[in-house]
Amino acid sequence: MKTTIHLLLALLLISSCSKHNEVIDNAEKEPETEEIRENEDTETATQDLIKPKLKASYKEQNIFEMVTFSISIDGNDFPFMNIFTLSASYDSIVWKVINLEKTRKVFSYSSDSESNSANFTFQWGHNFFLPDEYKTCLLGYKNNAVIYSDTVSIQITDKKDFLGYNWIDITKQGDHTEGFQDALSENTEFAILKTFHNNIPGIRFFLRDTSSGKGKTLSDYITRLYSNPIYTIENTDLLRKKYQTLFNNKIENAQPQSIWITSTSTIVLLKFAPKENAFDYEIYAEPNK
Repeated sequence: MKTTIHLLLALLLISSCSKHNEVIDNAEKEPETEEIRENEDTETATQDLIKPKLKASYKEQNIFEMVTFSISIDGNDFPFMNIFTLSASYDSIVWKVINLEKTRKVFSYSSDSESNSANFTFQWGHNFFLPDEYKTCLLGYKNNAVIYSDTVSIQITDKKDFLGYNWIDITKQGDHTEGFQDALSENTEFAILKTFHNNIPGIRFFLRDTSSGKGKTLSDYITRLYSNPIYTIENTDLLRKKYQTLFNNKIENAQPQSIWITSTSTIVLLKFAPKENAFDYEIYAEPNK
């Protein structure tokens, strides 16, 4: 019998914007609850079940700051094991963030008359974008039933001036963008460029993906994070006047669409004419003077 092993040991650090493995939304047949249920067709004895433990690099982290998750087996943080041994216990293992109702497959095994194939990711990074307490767990499946789970909770806060930054820490123009990819989604990838204009720090915040509706996605996100905008395109003249008076750095070829004001920041959604900017929409923020 031909045997093929695909061992995925890449550390998925989101800031490097590497492409992540398969993301599944309800692709697995999950039980109605997260309780482990008995499977009569599973021959694996309880005492022989491999029990992977989920670990997180932080128990508390700010939005836009990475949390690295990893799988430990028998106390080994880098389980260079025969993954076909793991397949004796599970057909697949998924990582789930229960608050978000999304899952990511981190182990899978399949076989046919010609070959066996297994994939295993034991470490990956993830950025959270909204403050909350997130319950994350590993779910081990055998014959479409959850036979094992392990849970870690992460407290995500919003204690910094704007997103994951304090204004006092931005002292020069950034020379590259920082990427923040959602490990549970193939489409949402936030990016940030730090600016420093007339001794005033700023942040340009945008979506790198090519999907439509990016202006609404950015606007909805800022609104959910802070509040409804104070000035909108519904009163264009007032909006433009406020943009001129509130912001030190006027981004070239940009038209303001909405303005938010928080205790620490002034924030504007900008729209660009086609081919005038790399992105049609972006958020720009400066300190609230």
